[in-house]
Amino acid sequence: MTMGVTAGRHLNTDVIQVIKQTPEGAIIRVHVVPGSKAFAIAGEDPWTGEIKIKVKGKPTEGKANQELVTELGKILSAKVKIISGHRSRHKTLLVETDADTIKKIGNMSQVSKPEKLHKLLSELQDALDDGAVAVVEGPNDAKALLTLGITGKIAQLSKKPISALAEELSGHCREAIILTDFDNYGEKAMRNLRDSFSNECVPTNTTFRTRFKKLLGYHSEFEDVSDPI
Repeated sequence: MTMGVTAGRHLNTDVIQVIKQTPEGAIIRVHVVPGSKAFAIAGEDPWTGEIKIKVKGKPTEGKANQELVTELGKILSAKVKIISGHRSRHKTLLVETDADTIKKIGNMSQVSKPEKLHKLLSELQDALDDGAVAVVEGPNDAKALLTLGITGKIAQLSKKPISALAEELSGHCREAIILTDFDNYGEKAMRNLRDSFSNECVPTNTTFRTRFKKLLGYHSEFEDVSDPI
């Protein structure tokens, strides 16, 4: 994996008018750039201090607004509402999460892909150290995590039925972090795991999978995380 990439400028998280915590969630101010090639959080606007977000949709029939709340909601794993600026590029959003989460996402927006991956893996390791279990499809996926330096309990779906795995983890882990592949089979396996774990009262976490998929969208298998570039 090539790591010789210089990080870009970080989002200034001390700008009080950009991020504010309320009982309902975090209020953020954003500058939306419609008609872009892809959805992206592009860091801090140097003129306004707002969080700059690129969207593919055009500002017609609410397409850009819908993309904004949908895609940002996926990234933050939280519900996003536009509370002002529906017809303006400068908008105020309510995100039903905490301000620290918003800041973390903003800080990663201008960082190179290898650095984003390193940070994500570090967070995954912290979760495993705290008692979580990573659930992958098979031995190649488990090997990929080990190759990347991830240690801790890793359960393989290929070794036992989903129902048996759910029973095994019930009451014996802080949460199950589902890391199935990004193809159709992996999507179906993720949903089946989530349902079975819920039946056995096993807390599930699919946020890491969503973030890996966002970072490595052109790969279909989780084992590709070991060589994403």
